[in-house]
Amino acid sequence: MTKDNKATPMYEIKHQDLSGLLSDITDICHVAGKKILEVYETDFTVENKDDNSPLTLADMAAHNIICEHLSSVTPDIPILSEESSHISFDERRHWNQYWLVDPLDGTREFVKRNGEFSVNIALIEGQKSILGAIYIPVSGIAYTACLNHGAYKHEKMEAKPGYM
Repeated sequence: MTKDNKATPMYEIKHQDLSGLLSDITDICHVAGKKILEVYETDFTVENKDDNSPLTLADMAAHNIICEHLSSVTPDIPILSEESSHISFDERRHWNQYWLVDPLDGTREFVKRNGEFSVNIALIEGQKSILGAIYIPVSGIAYTACLNHGAYKHEKMEAKPGYM
């Protein structure tokens, strides 16, 4: 914020750069998904968040991986994750673009071990998603979409060699 309480302008991703960014985002989903599966194969514990929803080591590990990589790829774009500490609306209302992340969507299903969970990352601009990736770790299937470039299903997705 500036001294007169106006939002400080921040870097924004240009629409023509979205398709190039999508590969990085799907790789981040894959890396987080691999970590989730590592935890899935263990005798993990379950805690409850303040809203009584479940929280596991997989949620936090995926959150940390995603936030670290998004911050590396797009350091000036803020991240709002389900597992983040609360970020006030007063701060968020000044964001024109931000990453919206659910590092482990379907934690209850993860706990039930039924395979029905995913890693979700979206780039929001002006309250609309302009880029998104959903990765299902158990099947290896990913769904990706980006403004002006369509939506795609990827079977048995793998991260680029050397990506983490």
